Amino acid sequence: MQDRLHQQRRLELVPGLAAALAALAAEPGCAAAALSGSGPTLLGLFSEVRPAAGDSAQRILREHGIGASVHRVRPDLDGLWWEARS
Repeated sequence: MQDRLHQQRRLELVPGLAAALAALAAEPGCAAAALSGSGPTLLGLFSEVRPAAGDSAQRILREHGIGASVHRVRPDLDGLWWEARS
């Protein structure tokens, strides 16, 4: 996944961001990785949630003096639903 119009330019603005994205994409089980939004978020899509998923990107960003946190979540497989009231 790559935003051909904006991603490369945004990656150049933050030291270590391009290396962090590359490290995330290279992690075992990572199906896709991308810069999300205006650049504050890296998104990795994994075939399964692993305990260390995203740690390599976090380490690289911290080495460049950038605070980073990892949030591992599972997809909602049910989606939105509601029941009609009588």
